[in-house]
Amino acid sequence: MTKGSNQTGLTPQVVKKIAHLARLYEDMEDSLVQEYLTELSGILDLANELQQVDTKSINHLDGARTITIDQLREDEPETGEEYDRVKANIINNFPNHQNNLLVIQGIFESD
Repeated sequence: MTKGSNQTGLTPQVVKKIAHLARLYEDMEDSLVQEYLTELSGILDLANELQQVDTKSINHLDGARTITIDQLREDEPETGEEYDRVKANIINNFPNHQNNLLVIQGIFESD
């Protein structure tokens, strides 16, 4: 195993990329990278350990409440002047809107 890597495949570069994508840090200090690397590795190691648990004999619906179609309500769309006023107010106060829709930056788009 090389320095800065672990069984989960996380590296300091991956941690920095995650921090950048999450908009936590533009340039993260090395000590913080190592701290996050250790914590994330622990979480991923636990997830890998849970993946090894044999669940073949467990019925996925045991203990779960099943909902029938009769228990679901019909969709009732909002209508009326008050709804239209609130909707227009929200859209008009949003920093970026177009054609009665809110415009947001894509997840993987850069600034």
